[in-house]
Amino acid sequence: MIAETGMPIVEYLQLLSASAEVLGEGKPDLYPVPLAAAVRVSLDRLIIEDYAAGQLLTVCAFLAPEPIPTWLFTAAPTGVFPEPLATMATNTLAFRLCLGRIGRYGLARITEDGVQLHRLTQAIVRDTVPSEQLVDQATLVDRMLTGVDPGDPDAPVSWPGWAKLLPHLRITDLTGTSNDALRTLACRAVWYLLRYGDTYTGHQLAKQLHQAWRGRQGPDDDHALWMANNLAETWRTFARYQQARELDEDTLNRRRRVLGPDHSSTLVQAGNLALDLRLLGEVEAARELDEDTLERCRRVLGPDHSSTLVQAGNLALDLRLLGEVEAARELDEDTLDRRRRLLGADHPDTLNSARNLALDLRALGQYEAARQLEADDSRSAEMRPQS
Repeated sequence: MIAETGMPIVEYLQLLSASAEVLGEGKPDLYPVPLAAAVRVSLDRLIIEDYAAGQLLTVCAFLAPEPIPTWLFTAAPTGVFPEPLATMATNTLAFRLCLGRIGRYGLARITEDGVQLHRLTQAIVRDTVPSEQLVDQATLVDRMLTGVDPGDPDAPVSWPGWAKLLPHLRITDLTGTSNDALRTLACRAVWYLLRYGDTYTGHQLAKQLHQAWRGRQGPDDDHALWMANNLAETWRTFARYQQARELDEDTLNRRRRVLGPDHSSTLVQAGNLALDLRLLGEVEAARELDEDTLERCRRVLGPDHSSTLVQAGNLALDLRLLGEVEAARELDEDTLDRRRRLLGADHPDTLNSARNLALDLRALGQYEAARQLEADDSRSAEMRPQS
C-alpha cells in the first residue's frame, strides 16, 4: 500500500497501530489482529481512492475463496449492483483498472480471468459490513449468480463455466432459500456434475438439497421433484437401481397428480421409471410404460419432437430385449428417417439411431444391410469436426 499511495512509512505505521488497537477490543480471535489491521487500513484507503473498487472487493468477500471469473460481474443483469459499481462493471477498461487497484493494495490476486481473495481477507472485509446490511449483501450475491448462465449442462462446451460458477453457488444458502431462480440454478449445476462425471459430488449435493427442499417446501415442490430426478440419476450411476426406481416412482406419481399425465415433465419422468424397470430386468413392465408414454408424446408433442424420438428409441429397446425384433426395426427405422430429416445425417442423435437400427438388422440376420449402415455411420462420425 505504501508504494500505491506514496504514504510515508511513519503515517502508515500510525494507521496500522490505531487499527490494531480498535480491532483488538472485544473482537473474536478469528484471524491475527496485525493482519486485520493491515487489511482494514488498505481497504479504507482503497475506498477513498476508488469507491467502486471497495464495493467490488466487498462483493468478492461474500463469494467463495476460489477464483471469481470477471463475467460474474460484467454479465450481471442491470440493477444487481449499486452505483458506482454498476456503471463500472459495464465498462471493460474501468473494470480492469478497478481490479488493478485492488491488486496493487495487496487485497486480492488478480489474474487474466478474474480475481481471488484469501479466506482470511474475506473474513476481515465481511466484518466491516454492518450487521443490518448482511441480508442485502447476500441477496445481491444471489441475484448476481442467477443472472448468469454457463449454458446447457449436457454440452461439454459449458462445463468450464459451470466449474467456475459452482464454488460460489455452493456457499449460498441453497438449503434454506426460497429463491426459485437460485434453486433452478442449483438443479442445473447438479446435472452438470453428473454429465461431467463427478457423480459423488453430485450425489451428495442432490441428496442434501432434495431432503432440505422436500422438508421446507413440501414433497410436491417442483424443485424438490427436479432434484429427486437428479438424485435418481446418481443412484442409477451407482447401480443402485432399486433406490432409483423407488424415487422415480414416487416422483412420477406426484407429477401425474400435480401436473397431469400429459405434462412434458411427467412424460420425462415416466421414461426414467421405465429405464429403472428395464435395468431391474422388468422389461415387460418397462415396455407397457414406454408404450403409453410414446403414445402421449406423439399426441401432445408431435411425432417429430425430440422427446418423442427419444421415447421411440426406448420402446424399440424394450421390444428388442423381448425378442420382438421386427417391431423394433420398424420403430428404429422411422426414428432414423425423422432424425435424418430434422437433424441431418451427421448429428449424434441420428448416428445413435443408425446404430440401433443396425442392431435390429443384425438380430434379424440381415448382416449385409447392418454392415452397410454401420459403415455409413463410421464415415459420418469420421467427417464430424473434432472438439
